[in-house]
Amino acid sequence: MNEKLRDYLANVPYVGEDAYNELYGIVDNVLKTRRITYPEKARLYYELDIVKRSGAAKLFLFALNALKGFSADEYCFLAKENDCFINHFLRLTSVNPVEYGLQFELFFNPEREDFPKFCFYVKNGTKERLLNNICGYYETAKLITGKDNGCRYFVDTVGKSKSGIEIDGSNLTAGEIKVATLSADELAKSGLFEFDVLEYERNEVLCRKFSDEEIYDAAIKTVAYKPAIISMKPFDKIVDVTRILSRTRGRLIFQEQVVEILSDVCGYDPAVADRIRKSICTKKTDYDGDIAVILRCKYGIAGEEFFKYLAEYGPYAVSESYVIAKIKNDIVWEKK
Repeated sequence: MNEKLRDYLANVPYVGEDAYNELYGIVDNVLKTRRITYPEKARLYYELDIVKRSGAAKLFLFALNALKGFSADEYCFLAKENDCFINHFLRLTSVNPVEYGLQFELFFNPEREDFPKFCFYVKNGTKERLLNNICGYYETAKLITGKDNGCRYFVDTVGKSKSGIEIDGSNLTAGEIKVATLSADELAKSGLFEFDVLEYERNEVLCRKFSDEEIYDAAIKTVAYKPAIISMKPFDKIVDVTRILSRTRGRLIFQEQVVEILSDVCGYDPAVADRIRKSICTKKTDYDGDIAVILRCKYGIAGEEFFKYLAEYGPYAVSESYVIAKIKNDIVWEKK
């Protein structure tokens, strides 16, 4: 695990002696009363092992404490929190990532330098209640927002970040929220623990599994403003690849598909595959050489063509977990 992520996780607030044992105890109690499938149980323990080794248990406890007293129709998560089965198992998210083949590493990956965080979407009028939950449970918590963004919150526990950015929380008392002189992006560089809270209205939660066609159609609407996606042609020259792309009509639409291809076709560990996926999506070229060699050696000219296809369209891939959550929660997207 990289040092920046280790420092970030150290800044997650926690009240107790052993965060992992506390989280495991909650999971174990739920297991006594709920039946899950063998693939779900395997995924649960896979994620718990990574959480234990990385010291990330405090993240999940934070989300559970923040949402105490909230009913399922008062909140949802619309981002990569839905890639995590622990979140679904603890009823934080409504999307089952095992059911849809979503990868945990897109939510939390010790190999990646960007930090996992929770973005709470709460029913109109309940934002203050969530913030009060946090300040009430973490009695020493000092919440700070950037001067330009009142939706992003940072928890100040030390007054000065390891990066040297000064955080003036000295005049704050527990439960107070201060607007900093720094922007939210500048505060994010400090390494302070961050979470988002937004208020939206939604119609209802659709409690059913969605077909590949429904998810594909919703994804195309989501990326309709991206000309590269609209003009993308199907790729059908490598069987191993077309199998993964078959549910999106042969086109590379989802970030999860990029990870699956890098993992199943190129042979990368899922965590490394996700880190490379991040490079592809941000158009970095530090991954080029190895992947090009692997694809050329396995598939010849077709491998070279697919590498060009991946480099061209990979940066425009969207999160499948986001698309599914958007359909499932039937969000009204005009902010109140």
